[in-house]
Amino acid sequence: MTRHLCLTLLVSLTMAADGPDAAPGEDAAAKDLAKLQGKWKLVETDSDGTVTKSDGDGHVIGIEKELMIGYDAEGGVAAKDSIKLDPAKSPKAMDLTCVFNVLFPGQKGKTYQVDKDELKLVFPYAPFRQRPKEFTTKEGSHFGVFTYKRVKP
Repeated sequence: MTRHLCLTLLVSLTMAADGPDAAPGEDAAAKDLAKLQGKWKLVETDSDGTVTKSDGDGHVIGIEKELMIGYDAEGGVAAKDSIKLDPAKSPKAMDLTCVFNVLFPGQKGKTYQVDKDELKLVFPYAPFRQRPKEFTTKEGSHFGVFTYKRVKP
């Protein structure tokens, strides 16, 4: 199940251009988008109060310009979603619009946190749609936390 849930984290980014008359929220979103550039491998999952470490084999996401692409274990594209970042929310919000997803074409409502070389993505399990507000789970939680580390070139 973890492998299938990890595949839902594979998304593509489409953001409005950050021009001179961009709103402060758009500027903050553009800065977070810049921090997300590169490849990330899964190192930990937290689901139903159980934390599982991973070496990241097969669970890699790549963010290139305005695309976040999820790769399967063989390196093929497993999913693409357009997303909109809202760093003004607490915790920061990531809204998805599916472009392509092998397993879960309609997943929405992620929360994110990025700190240097660590990215945490939190999202509700279907059929629950309430955006998670925490970055840890407990027994009965209806969401999962996926921690990625930046892949160094």
